[in-house]
Amino acid sequence: MASMLGLAQGTARGGVPSARIAVYKVCWSDGCNEASILAAFDDAIKDGVDILSVSISESVSKTNIHFKDVLSVGSFHAMKHGVLTVLSAGNTGPYPKSLQNYQPWAIIVGASTLDRKFVTKVKTGNNIAYEGISLNTFDLKGKYYPIIYGGDAAKKRPGFDQDSSRNCLTNLMQEQAYIDMAISFPLPACYLQSKDVVKIHTYIRSTSFPTATIFKTIELKDSLARIVAFFSSRGLNNVTSEILKPDLIAPGVDIIASWSPISPISEIFSETRKLKFNIISGTSGAAAYIKSFHPTWSPAAIR
Repeated sequence: MASMLGLAQGTARGGVPSARIAVYKVCWSDGCNEASILAAFDDAIKDGVDILSVSISESVSKTNIHFKDVLSVGSFHAMKHGVLTVLSAGNTGPYPKSLQNYQPWAIIVGASTLDRKFVTKVKTGNNIAYEGISLNTFDLKGKYYPIIYGGDAAKKRPGFDQDSSRNCLTNLMQEQAYIDMAISFPLPACYLQSKDVVKIHTYIRSTSFPTATIFKTIELKDSLARIVAFFSSRGLNNVTSEILKPDLIAPGVDIIASWSPISPISEIFSETRKLKFNIISGTSGAAAYIKSFHPTWSPAAIR
């Protein structure tokens, strides 16, 4: 019965349920300090960890070389002590050569979709329905509300310019990125494809009192899965071109995950919902699972 308010309901199981987790904090609001990262590698090795999972990445260019990159140095040091490091490919996809980690002695993991997708429908006052994507847990019960184009909001509020209001940074927005990843908002919301946004904008201009409603999200089977997630960084390897990276992809989109009930389920202003499970992006588990069966295997053997 694990779910996010009924979404993705089922039995939740971790990659390695018996694993114990140690967390080494190296990133703060102003970034990730290189000295802190290397100190965390040293502390983890000293503590006797089996696997290091490092979801940190940075921009890569042809000028990057392994012995000047802090994650390369740290993961190489760990490898020499028998500890495998797993690094994220990065979130700068879908462009070629957007890979942000490339270390030959580490496992670099990209993100793939699952065979489920979350669909949210929007219906306008002229009785036309549009299908988008979000994690909308709010039930408007089919009631229609007035709708405006964000760019017009500045006309009603002194002190705001149209360029700022049309982006709707706090509330609703239409977007073309992350089209395969459902996002949660603290109010009814839905990402729509640009072609549908144009149609809705035309409808808004066609009547003096445009209305719309947003339905609760439903879960469907994704017949196209699995594919590489839109945001996941792609190869080739900019630093060592003869070594193919990422090493593998793993499910990393719309994952049901245990969640601290004292933490809001999104970072968006005014979020108040507190849950024991959330739907987020992220990968996990396979290397630790193998290590649990083969505790003497080297990082290279596991990779």
